[in-house]
Amino acid sequence: DAYQNPYVTDATGNAYTGVENLSARMMPKDLLIEKPTEVKNLLLSTRNNLGTINYFLGGMINEVPEDETSVHPAVRNSAWNLLSIDSDTTLKIRDFVPNDVTGVCYNHHYRLEPDWHNACWGAHHSKLSELISLYDPEARLNCWHCVGWQGGDPFAESPTSGCQSQSFGSFVLIGIIVASLI
Repeated sequence: DAYQNPYVTDATGNAYTGVENLSARMMPKDLLIEKPTEVKNLLLSTRNNLGTINYFLGGMINEVPEDETSVHPAVRNSAWNLLSIDSDTTLKIRDFVPNDVTGVCYNHHYRLEPDWHNACWGAHHSKLSELISLYDPEARLNCWHCVGWQGGDPFAESPTSGCQSQSFGSFVLIGIIVASLI
């Protein structure tokens, strides 16, 4: 497991420093149009604690109907994925765009995401749960925050597993986004 043993994939051992606080939320396009000042203020107030891998969403993925794949329905209507690197910023962003408005980017969601069923899978979770029960009744494909996850929180007793949080600073893309909103 690369998280528990960073040396597996990185000779320096630094590749996973700070990953314990990484989180991602999708930013709905409608929100950018309806509340541009509020979005700009959110970005400005969190810019020092945003990750370095924020990226745009959209393109052909928006042409696929929301109920055609397992990904969170919010993927189809989001402008970008916003990553944060500390828990306070994660909470601030989640308060601004809660689960009833959007969801998380599954690959980078917060390890202690509350209501992760909804945050990760949205309205698809119940249908996906039915399918996983049908095709994997013995839970062989059991994994953290996957549909059908069976188990507790492996980080509850040691949430950072010895990692130290590290600030990555502002990301140039955020500056471009903020500038376009001004």
